[in-house]
Amino acid sequence: MNRLTDWSATGLAVAAGLLCCGQAKATEVSTPNHLTLGGGLVTEYQYKGYAYAQQAPGGDFKLDYFEVNVKGRHGPLSYAAEERFSGVNFNSPYQLLHYGWAAYRFGAAGDEQIKVGYFKVPFGTLPYGYQSFWGNLGYYMGLTDNQAAGIGYKYTPGNWRFDADFFKNNTLGQTTTYGINPVGDYHSVNTGNVRVGYTFHEGAAHRITFAWSGKAGQLELGPTPNNQHTGKQWATAASINGHWGPWMLQMQATAYAYHVPGSSPYQRHSITVESYGYQYQIPAKGQLYDISLGKNFGISWGPFHKLQVYDDYGYLKVATPSRRFLDASGNTVGDIQLNETGVEAVAGPVYLWAELIAGKNAAGPGFTGYDNGNWYSRINVAMAYYFSTANG
Repeated sequence: MNRLTDWSATGLAVAAGLLCCGQAKATEVSTPNHLTLGGGLVTEYQYKGYAYAQQAPGGDFKLDYFEVNVKGRHGPLSYAAEERFSGVNFNSPYQLLHYGWAAYRFGAAGDEQIKVGYFKVPFGTLPYGYQSFWGNLGYYMGLTDNQAAGIGYKYTPGNWRFDADFFKNNTLGQTTTYGINPVGDYHSVNTGNVRVGYTFHEGAAHRITFAWSGKAGQLELGPTPNNQHTGKQWATAASINGHWGPWMLQMQATAYAYHVPGSSPYQRHSITVESYGYQYQIPAKGQLYDISLGKNFGISWGPFHKLQVYDDYGYLKVATPSRRFLDASGNTVGDIQLNETGVEAVAGPVYLWAELIAGKNAAGPGFTGYDNGNWYSRINVAMAYYFSTANG
């Protein structure tokens, strides 16, 4: 489907410094001024254990996306941007801005930052709340690994991290986005976001971070730009991110709600969301519980030098008055579950993921099966090649 890791332009330059969650995350370059160009190409093999008439015999092999990115620094100024080109599941090409921002670092200890642009919302587990290529249920609900357009302040004194942000909108006017956002008759605007986190044993092999996040804003209803109704939207989350040598454990509990005024003509118990050109419905109110467990192995199997096994599980309790919501087909749907069990192998600039994905009522959030209360599964194998001028 889509590579759900926020790859920076320096991704390959820091491949040796991969975090134990199995995703390549950018580290700071020691030189004060630099400019790095990069990109990647990702393909997927998909096999659904259902809907046989909708796929080729033996499954489908597809081009997922191609990306180009840039990252740089000039003294206290830093910037990054990435554009993606994708049409993997929807038989039509899509182009989207994954992120694009500029930041200024200041303060006596250099521990304060102002960031402006289109960047990841610091909400919940950071930098990610999942290990899988496919993404967890929190991602498909728009409650982790999501981007928005606005301004943010970050303060990192010692083991603390404080974030305060204001986001004007989630889409930047794009026809499609990387993250999951309300679309159609629903538009998330003017959202304030705060997050407080504390890490015990920062930088050590055994460390754990506790965090609380909260956000609230407006929900515009109706065709833009002449919206005639305005609702509210909010979410709050408590999260734990622990690392014990090769082991890692992430847990997050989230409550959220989209409030649609009763005087409006729009659906109150289901909200339309979208990503990569695909729209589906989510419940307007719910409690989400995500847990991710993984272990890293140092290996020497030919070109492969790193292996990770992991499991991501999510449970969404529908909290509408009827404990159900309407999906895109008009079916009433209850609680949702999604699980991904997989392995990731790394060989220099090449990454491989093999995953078994199982879902219950996850036809929308999770793209797995049907919304009839039964479990369905699919297999996803992804291969990615990332390149960067930082490699010399």
